[in-house]
Amino acid sequence: MFQSARLSAPLSGSDYDRLEPAGRTALLSAQRQVIGTGAMSVVVVVAGVDGAGKNDAIARLHEWMDVRYLACNAYEEEETDVERARPAMWRYWRDLPARGETSVVVGSWYNEPLRRFVLGELDEAGFERALARINRFEEMLARENVLLLKVWFSLRPKEQKDRLKALKKKARARRILAEWTDLEHSGEAQKAFERAALATSTAAAPWIVIPSEDPRSRDIAFGRCLEMAISRRLALLLPAHPEAASVPGTVPLAHAMSEAVPPEATADAAPRDATPGDAAPAESGTPAFDAAAPVVPTVAHVKPVSAIDAIDLSARLPKARYKGELEHWQAELAHLVDKRAFRDLGLVIAFEGNDAAGKGGAIRRLIRPLDPRSYRVHRISAPGREEKARPYLWRFWTRVPRHGHIAVFDRSWYGRVLVERVEGFCSREDWMRAYGEINAFESELANDNVLVVKLWLAISKEEQLARFKAREETPYKRFKITDEDWRNRLKWDAYARAAGDMIDRTSTEEAPWALISSEDKRHARVAVLKHVVSRLKSVL
Repeated sequence: MFQSARLSAPLSGSDYDRLEPAGRTALLSAQRQVIGTGAMSVVVVVAGVDGAGKNDAIARLHEWMDVRYLACNAYEEEETDVERARPAMWRYWRDLPARGETSVVVGSWYNEPLRRFVLGELDEAGFERALARINRFEEMLARENVLLLKVWFSLRPKEQKDRLKALKKKARARRILAEWTDLEHSGEAQKAFERAALATSTAAAPWIVIPSEDPRSRDIAFGRCLEMAISRRLALLLPAHPEAASVPGTVPLAHAMSEAVPPEATADAAPRDATPGDAAPAESGTPAFDAAAPVVPTVAHVKPVSAIDAIDLSARLPKARYKGELEHWQAELAHLVDKRAFRDLGLVIAFEGNDAAGKGGAIRRLIRPLDPRSYRVHRISAPGREEKARPYLWRFWTRVPRHGHIAVFDRSWYGRVLVERVEGFCSREDWMRAYGEINAFESELANDNVLVVKLWLAISKEEQLARFKAREETPYKRFKITDEDWRNRLKWDAYARAAGDMIDRTSTEEAPWALISSEDKRHARVAVLKHVVSRLKSVL
């Protein structure tokens, strides 16, 4: 594969001097449009064989672009203790750029599966599974308005050998990359990359191969690929603003470079529908992903039936038994969390349910026996400015606990398929694909030894009304009731349908839903503790 990448096409000094000013002007102009419109963020994945000049090419980007909106995130060193104690993808999510910003990623999510496969530590099936997970991740980024460009810098083996020898002779220290891309493994690395490229070069996230024997040609091609990708994406995202697609200062390049990014390599995702207060969505003509977007299968009934409707709300726990049972299960929980085995496990507990179902009270009883240093409670409300500027799941990935710790979510990532769906804060396409993205998120956590416990606390419409009135009449509880609560109550049936769909489509073997009657608060608090203890015992 990529036979033309092995052909040398050097660029003369005079040609470089002619192309460089216009090329850097075009790239900077494209970057300024990204910054000014805030329509997307840009992630450039840089990979390739040792000695290809990746660092020099990245340094050139820093000369040509506005570095205030450009970051280089390198993951070539060993993971830190903080990173090692969390899922493998956590650090990449943590560092995703906000809209308007560009990130160059060295040592990306491809490194570990490629390294392990080249060194024989990962078999064929494991490699294919890893690439499938990468495809899901990158498709999600594209649909969240992240422009993803992946670049492989190639060298012929003889040229690589000569360069590495020259580097070793230099007096100044020069760090050479990991063993799997060195000269000894260059053939295997190239074959592994070709397999990965075939499996993961998609319209939303293409791979571009840049011949790197000639540094001048390499740098011009790299800048040109990035400028073209940005310009094409902006043209698709902002069809009502033709100036966003017309980048001033661009000049024709040599034939080999003008073909560096084929037109089909930068097909792009539609922007997310605007939420109230955001900029208006793009006009018609913006390419939609509805036909291609993966969705979780659903169940069709002539008469709608929901798992929510099947919850038995009659369960009660007598007051005389409540204190004893509560303390018993709290002690059980504390015992499990104190075990040495828990140090290798992360615990995520997500609470959802009807308004006034008693989530706060259940959380307080859950954490009471725990060391406050070991847990954190996250109250999830409408996303803020920083959160809106990144993919939807970013704010939840960044809150994933390290091993030996617990994250409790009062409301969670399920807001996309509940309140955002019902209130129209996102498009149908967004919440339909969210089921699959959420399942993938929870699967990633499970694969990295993070236990996900999900609880739905249910009450009847009549009990909710009684609790709303009690809150209004009790001075120290009045802050709990808002106009929004009353408005949401008017959409009880819509929320029930959304919750039923959520449970149908996201209750998996790895992360099942527990449906708990909260009509009686004492019963619910003990039931929550019993369920968390049961899930912990199943893995410890």
